[in-house]
Amino acid sequence: MSDTEGNRKKTSWRRWCVRILVAVVICALALLLPVVLKSDPVRDPLLNWLLDDPELTVSSNAGDFSWWSPVRIDGLQVRSADGRFQASAKSLQASYSWWNLWVQSPALGAFEVEQPDIVIELRGAESPYPEREASDFQPTFAINLRQASVRVIDPEQTEPVFELNERDVNVRIEREKGNRIVIVDAVQLYEREEANAEICDELLRTIAPTLADLVRVSGRFSLELSRLRVPIDVPDEVAARDSRIEGVLSLHNVSTGFQTPLIRGMVELAAEMHGKTLPDPLRVVEDADVRFELRNGRIFHEGLELGLPDIDPNLRLHSSGTVGTDESLDLQVEVPVALVDNDPNVDQSQTATLRITGTIHEPQVERVMEAEEDTVQ
Repeated sequence: MSDTEGNRKKTSWRRWCVRILVAVVICALALLLPVVLKSDPVRDPLLNWLLDDPELTVSSNAGDFSWWSPVRIDGLQVRSADGRFQASAKSLQASYSWWNLWVQSPALGAFEVEQPDIVIELRGAESPYPEREASDFQPTFAINLRQASVRVIDPEQTEPVFELNERDVNVRIEREKGNRIVIVDAVQLYEREEANAEICDELLRTIAPTLADLVRVSGRFSLELSRLRVPIDVPDEVAARDSRIEGVLSLHNVSTGFQTPLIRGMVELAAEMHGKTLPDPLRVVEDADVRFELRNGRIFHEGLELGLPDIDPNLRLHSSGTVGTDESLDLQVEVPVALVDNDPNVDQSQTATLRITGTIHEPQVERVMEAEEDTVQ
């Protein structure tokens, strides 16, 4: 064997050794990568880099980033720099491993979140979410929230503006006609919860403002959302126009006092006509289901029936109509003619229609004549 041939064999053997060494190093790194990713010094910086939001900080207690098992993060916490947004969860688990998430992006599959607890603090009219430039990364995914709790608080109010306790909520972000849309499956937000003036007034002011400004409320209420679709990545005016929300507000054996001059005047007149002292608080609803829907920037409601069983079981007021996101009103309230004409001799089965326009803060009331009532109906 010549020296040249021997040198060639040595070179070939060395190359193979280098290749094997490189392969071993790559395999070792592949095996070690999940361990490195889930380590404390790497995990949280990685999560913050993925979130890519300077206003939010993410931290966690543990994580699993193995090659083939679904990604899992335990003890997840998210907090805004100003403290107005805080969220925590016992665990978050994806349906894919981190490798598959990267390959299938932007379709990220489903995430299961156990016991999320979200607190949002309102401060005046300022939004707790700063405006950000639109991102090129627009993922679609589903989030299944298990035993979710949400509180929206206002430092100037004693009760939360909104509170949701231990509910299962399924949320999806899908793509439709080139834009993403948030879809929330049907969910029971409140179920026979004890009523208070602040919560009921906020709900009624939005859905049926003819009965807003309630005081000393007692009784219970339920709130179910049957449909919620809100477009994102679009201007605010487009989102307000194209959003769709449907649901039912149920009132159970509600008693209250009124600050609303229109309703209070009718109630006092009814008590006087029947020779009774006006109860305070007054039982106004035994059971009522108010259906509402948000479409084209207005909230439509129907089915709101206000009774006066403590004065006369036959006296009832019916309300329907719309409220705009700009607080404009277009409502119809059917009331007994006797209360409008101040005539106890009128058949109480006859009703008159009042049309309420203007705004929530400056309503304008007019009676619709019989010829007009057919057109309104």
